[in-house]
Amino acid sequence: MIGKGPGIRGAVWVAVRVPDDCISAHANQSRIHQFDMNDKENCIYSPDVVSFAREKGYFSGVNKDFSFANAYAPLDFGARRFCEARVWSYFNKFTDNGKRLSSLYRRKDRYSDASFRKAEP
Repeated sequence: MIGKGPGIRGAVWVAVRVPDDCISAHANQSRIHQFDMNDKENCIYSPDVVSFAREKGYFSGVNKDFSFANAYAPLDFGARRFCEARVWSYFNKFTDNGKRLSSLYRRKDRYSDASFRKAEP
């Protein structure tokens, strides 16, 4: 969820269901990139999530290429250095000391770059 700014009421937002056999983490930044606007069962969003980004000049492509995180909360050095380190630490608690996590964390799936299935014992 991102506020629209000074003098503008409301917010733009996206919510994606995390499957029961998965975990997700986010430390002070958006994790949702591209999302299926037709998947009403697993994804909800504010009606103006794309149009507001266009209006503000944050996005100019076609709807199917829209990334919430890239439009409203692009990563900078601080986010990568401090927030990503906290997310890595969290995920590391659920894997075999990061051996499996390395490849999964770099994977980009349809909804999130930090949501994956829990490691099998």
